[in-house]
Amino acid sequence: MLPSIPLTQPHELTTLIDHRRVQTLEKYELSILETLAPGDQVAQSFSDLVLTNMLRGKKVMHLRDQQAFAYLPGHTMVVPPNLKMLIDFPEASDETPTQCVALAID
Repeated sequence: MLPSIPLTQPHELTTLIDHRRVQTLEKYELSILETLAPGDQVAQSFSDLVLTNMLRGKKVMHLRDQQAFAYLPGHTMVVPPNLKMLIDFPEASDETPTQCVALAID
């Protein structure tokens, strides 16, 4: 498991569902995605190949024709470019936020 990354301070949040902090380099983009409220069927896709790792909380992932699955801390995914994902955040709250790190590679 990756070490803990501090959550975004409440006054810095722009949304409670899929708030994104990003650091960009020439060929890479590192995003930290956080959710602090329940949500269903939140659409997400990346234009580049992305490596993701779930750090805390629970997501339910819906990908193409696959059966939905729980994405939990310690799980890692390689996401191909332009894959349309629908994500549920069934347990997200201030006390049980979700946090995921995503590394996009150009």
